[in-house]
Order: sequence, then structure tokens, then C-alpha cells
Amino acid sequence: DNIGIIGGGILDGSGEKWWTFRFFRPNFVQLMNGKNILIQDITVRNSPSWNLNPVYCDNVTIKGVHIENPNNSPNTDGIDPDSSRNVLISNCTISVGDDCLVIKSGLGVQGRHINRPSENIVVTDCLMRSGHGGIVIGSEMSGGVRNVTVSNCVFDGTDNGVRIKSTRGRGGIVKDIKISDIVMKNIVRTGITINMFYTKSAFEPFSERTPQFRDINLRNISGTAKQ
Repeated sequence: DNIGIIGGGILDGSGEKWWTFRFFRPNFVQLMNGKNILIQDITVRNSPSWNLNPVYCDNVTIKGVHIENPNNSPNTDGIDPDSSRNVLISNCTISVGDDCLVIKSGLGVQGRHINRPSENIVVTDCLMRSGHGGIVIGSEMSGGVRNVTVSNCVFDGTDNGVRIKSTRGRGGIVKDIKISDIVMKNIVRTGITINMFYTKSAFEPFSERTPQFRDINLRNISGTAKQ
């Protein structure tokens, strides 16, 4: 508890040594079961996998952080709040090889058993310069994601802008999502995508394994495609 990583320095994960491996690349900065966490005014770069990953945390502020990974580096998500609550992410610049800012809450049986949602998350005044998605929810969302507000962000050169994704078998509910005042520039693929079949899976009847998306509000979003 009561952890600060601040001060304008550089954290370099030397991730290029790991990028040739397909699996089991470590995340760089992962904080678990923490409370009152401040990460501010630092640069994080060359992560082996995800850059900043608070898991099961409460009251997290990530402010003025620069995250830099080559655009061909695998699974190098920028910031991944996972089953965490009361999170503020502001004034960050992210350029990575995978999704820029991703909200997650566990995977499959384990995620449903632990059942800790990501909730009360605010993202504002951020610049996403390169990556697969600007703001993403999922695809690991078995514990649920709720009460998320994203505003006043710019996505410049990302493959996708807003991306909500899951698949059969993972379960979880995404609800009360508000995304507004977003400018997308040079989008490579799709501005907004909502996908419940992110991975191939066999048909199954509706159950707790079926993901649900509801109460999603998208407002004042503009975008241009990459020429």
C-alpha cells in the first residue's frame, strides 16, 4: 500500500530479448493487491509484454506517463488495469505494439471464481500514437467491467479506435461505459468495433459463460482513415 513510482526517470525492460518467444513473456511493471498507488511522470519502454499492469488494486493514479514500444513488438500493451477499481489514467502518451490502454478482469473459470470486476475507471486527456487499439475492453473480462468513463483523448495511427471484445466461454458483463470527445486520426482498420466472437469457439447455449455487453454510450467521436 501507499506506493509511488515518480520523478521523470526511465524504466527500460530490455524486452527485445524476449520478443522472439511466442509465450511466457513477463509483464514489466505489475502491482498486485495494492492500495493507494501513484505512477507519475516517468517513461516506460521496451517491455517484454504488458508495460503497466495493476491487478486487484484499489485507488490507482497513472498520470503523465510515456510508454514506448516498437510497433512490431508482440503483446506489449501499454496500460492494463486488471480487476482493479477507482483508477484514474490521465495525460499519458502511449505508443506500443499491441493495444494502448486495455481494461481487463480475468479469464474464464478463474476470472469468474475470483469475480473481481474492473470498475470506476476514468481515462482522460491521453494520446495514443500507435498500437492495435486506442481504448480497449477485454478480451479477458470474466469478472466484469463496469462504470468506465473515457474522454478527451486522441488516437493517432492506431489500427482500431474503440474496441470491446470477448468470446464465448469467458462470461462477464461489460456495462455502464461512457466514451466521449474522442478524435481519431489515421485509423488503419476500424474506428469502433464490438466483438463477442474474438476467438473461434464452438456454439453453446446461453449461460454464465456467455459474455454480455450493455449500457454503452459513445458520443462526439470523430475519425479519419489512414491514407
